[in-house]
Amino acid sequence: MSSVQPVLASQRVQFQQTFSEVWAQSSSQAATTSHIIWYDKASPGMFNDNIHVLNPGTTAATVTVSLPGAATQTLTVQAGGEAYATFPQGTMGGPVTVTSSQAVLASQRVQCYNSFNEIWAS
Repeated sequence: MSSVQPVLASQRVQFQQTFSEVWAQSSSQAATTSHIIWYDKASPGMFNDNIHVLNPGTTAATVTVSLPGAATQTLTVQAGGEAYATFPQGTMGGPVTVTSSQAVLASQRVQCYNSFNEIWAS
């Protein structure tokens, strides 16, 4: 989304019997390193835990998503594009570190039992 005037934007998700809303971030909040406290694809009911990466820039970004004890994931995210990484079922720990050759926005999307939640990396 782009605008010549300030706007507030969000993403709303309805999943099963849950509702989630996440405020949009501006491209000025993009970073070359960001962190997510915890990753869990091992606890009962945890069936999706994905790290999403958005490149608001004009140059492709090489992104690594790392978690202690797990194989590092490498992504190429085209300019204006989005990609995601995930670790195998049974993986749990933290922190997740997202590093990139270009400033990117990263978030974590989790599905647990019949619920969905998304948080921005910091």
